[in-house]
Amino acid sequence: MPAQPVEHTLALKTFFLELSGNDGIMEALGQGTLDTAHTAAITEMAHRSGVSSKGSIVDTLLLLVGRHDKLVTTSLRQAIRTYRALQKNASNRSRTLKRTIAYALGLHKIPVSYQAICHTGAAYLLVRERMEDSCFKHHSILVDAGNEDLVQDTNKPVVTVSLDTDNTWHVVKPDENAIFINKMGEVELAILRNSCAPCPELLSYVNTVIQEAVLDRRGCRPSHPGKLIQCGWNAGPRHARVFGLVRNIKHTISGEERAQHDQKILGICSLSWNLLTAHLPKEVVDGVSKAIAEADLPNMSMLDDYSDDGYELQLPSGTLSFKTAPRAPAEAYLVQNYSAPIHKDKLYAPYALNWSTQCEPGDVHESHPEKSLGGNFVDVSLRVVVQSAADTFMAIRPGYKHGTTHSRPGTLRQGVAINFSTHIKEAYDTAIKAGGFHLEFDGGSLG
Repeated sequence: MPAQPVEHTLALKTFFLELSGNDGIMEALGQGTLDTAHTAAITEMAHRSGVSSKGSIVDTLLLLVGRHDKLVTTSLRQAIRTYRALQKNASNRSRTLKRTIAYALGLHKIPVSYQAICHTGAAYLLVRERMEDSCFKHHSILVDAGNEDLVQDTNKPVVTVSLDTDNTWHVVKPDENAIFINKMGEVELAILRNSCAPCPELLSYVNTVIQEAVLDRRGCRPSHPGKLIQCGWNAGPRHARVFGLVRNIKHTISGEERAQHDQKILGICSLSWNLLTAHLPKEVVDGVSKAIAEADLPNMSMLDDYSDDGYELQLPSGTLSFKTAPRAPAEAYLVQNYSAPIHKDKLYAPYALNWSTQCEPGDVHESHPEKSLGGNFVDVSLRVVVQSAADTFMAIRPGYKHGTTHSRPGTLRQGVAINFSTHIKEAYDTAIKAGGFHLEFDGGSLG
């Protein structure tokens, strides 16, 4: 190595000595537990010493110690060696855990046709045609039979749906997998359950992130029961369409804390997308993928990170990094106890994809066990009711009338929805024609 200027050598000695004298940092290095407070302190020491850093301060420190070993104190050298060893062990454990989870959940699977899914007995197949639905008015409230007390005070029209298959409704029970096709062989609705049973820790993590987002962020559709938190890109409010990233945090937080929150949400939305496209029928996945490619919207992003690939899951057992896996599409929602009246959505894709991650009865349900929990998806024109259950993948056709039945008090339902709203694509197209788009806007309303 060529000789270093005296000033640089003195700066490095000063930096290394100050680090060696900081008991907190030395202990964290020796235990492999450096956190954001430690890295901030190291950054400040480097600045005071006149040592420049490009990128991660920890990576810079490791590089400098390796290149200038003779200037490093014995205690710092040993702490760095221990830190490197611990990081290597942690990386190996993370790779093993990621590989285990990926194969257990089928993340490497190539989607297969609905015939192949049903041929294995994983789901039953029904041919069912859509019916005339003008008798079901837009914005009518949906309620399960036996739960009429939940809507007794409303002045809106109410539609009561059966919880048993009859001449009008077909009911998919909580333990059933089903795929509905029309007479042309096109998938109308797909329901697949319990794909994440091998990894309960992962499902628990996803639900924790959703709960945090509900507490920290403003929701859409405030007039509807429950919470609907938008993630990714949006078109802005109805009166001022501007394509940009959603900004819906309720309170002021630091940039670093915000990035951590965004990283978690990006992670579970991208995990949802990769799970859904690995398990749902190929016909669904191909149709959605074709529409995404034609729309050419950016994948889900976070401020200062606009890559198309890569996400993290910060599990209690360790952080899993999927650096080359595709991120979720542009638009997603985190859902908690949300119920929607009968409506249609305008989409640029043939399907919307949902993952119900939690469905638990509340204490109130114990006194009325005969009552439905509610929160059931209803495809109105198909006349199908899908009873809510945790760990359920669904592909639905939102261009037709649909909605969700009201939930009983105390019930906890959560999930992730991947959507493809036409108004967001239109805002994106308009922005591109105009020469670009804003990276952020103060969100909170849907088109």
